Amino acid sequence: MREANKRPNNEPNGLTNAEILMIVNGWIGGEGGYLGRFSYRTHNEFWLSNCDLYVDTNQYKGTTRQLFTETLSNATSYHQADAIEALLEEYDGARDEEQNQLSRVQLVSIMNRLRSGSLPDSFDPGEGFVAVARAIDDARQLTKGPGGYQSAVDRMHTALHGYLRATAGVYDLDLASQADIVACWKSLVAAHPAFANLGLRHQEIHTALKSMTSSIGTLIPIRNNASNAHPNDEILEHPEAVLVVNMTHTIALYVQSRINSI
Repeated sequence: MREANKRPNNEPNGLTNAEILMIVNGWIGGEGGYLGRFSYRTHNEFWLSNCDLYVDTNQYKGTTRQLFTETLSNATSYHQADAIEALLEEYDGARDEEQNQLSRVQLVSIMNRLRSGSLPDSFDPGEGFVAVARAIDDARQLTKGPGGYQSAVDRMHTALHGYLRATAGVYDLDLASQADIVACWKSLVAAHPAFANLGLRHQEIHTALKSMTSSIGTLIPIRNNASNAHPNDEILEHPEAVLVVNMTHTIALYVQSRINSI
């Protein structure tokens, strides 16, 4: 028997078994092994057109209900969200009108949660940062696929490193062109006028920024030895990869916000 709160795709924000059951039985509906208006052919078309996923229905021996449940369970959170969005357009619910309205609200909330794990679009390095923008775009695309956060670690490191080096170098002409990410961070905080006055609680904020140097320093061995940047035998597990990617993005977003404030 499946645990109701277990997330079969092992992603921290993925669908639980209880949510999958609600989608299959409570929203799509059907009897026996049949699922809504799905056939094997339309099942494959649904996943390919809405989620860019190919499902080889010819090799599957179970029912369309079992096939859809298994596909939805094993999909990434991003693809699960795409599937829900398509189901909300194609189906009106399998229960009474009041229950269907409640289910629709719940499914929209679940869909937003599933997409919250993707790298947000808020950081934009602006003109003159072609390589940084390309790395950010690569990272966003990678987070949408299976195992993508482990690969996004490398791209986000590249983006942050390039952004810090370019912004710090404007005011620190002695900063070496090959300076590592830690040296770039230290230079930025020390030399860039955007960090000269940090407003309320300046001293505490400045201390916090200095303490972040150690965290930024850990990005180097993580990228080199525990990501898909190199052919490493072992890489970060998904939750830790999400942590590193989001931490890197947050730092870049803060630097951008502080620079834009002057």
